[in-house]
Amino acid sequence: MNSDARQRGGLRLNPIVAFGVLGLLVAVALMILTFRGDTPEAAAEAFMQALAAKDVDALVELSYLEEPIAPLDEQWDFCVNDAGKNHVFMWEWIGSLRWLGEDRAAVKVIMMEFRVAFPNPVLGTQPEPDGVEIPLVLHEGKWKVDLGSLTRRLFPALPR
Repeated sequence: MNSDARQRGGLRLNPIVAFGVLGLLVAVALMILTFRGDTPEAAAEAFMQALAAKDVDALVELSYLEEPIAPLDEQWDFCVNDAGKNHVFMWEWIGSLRWLGEDRAAVKVIMMEFRVAFPNPVLGTQPEPDGVEIPLVLHEGKWKVDLGSLTRRLFPALPR
């Protein structure tokens, strides 16, 4: 071993360790941004989870509607607890995020609904799921689902 290096007290920087630490810091930063909901994807996922759980408070927080015809909490309560109380579904994200500008985005999702299936010799038991776009808008620094642009094919009796 080189006694001169030990005596000088020199610190050797290993580039692999430096890249590893840098990669870890980047991963932590991305996780924090994702969990805070600062991305359209995270906001869309939180919205879909709240819709599946029928969480009215979260749906109100994650929704944007410029001029609702009634308060959003009342509309969401009717939507998930009356009109859609038996609506059970799963979703799968498809495609990639499509940016429509700095403050608008859309994420495409496939909805799979669970219904009582009655055999139909022509159509089969259930139609193939269609892709639906979830439009998002950046409002007051947070990504929210734009209910005015969201199709009602996603869920029955969406707020308007």
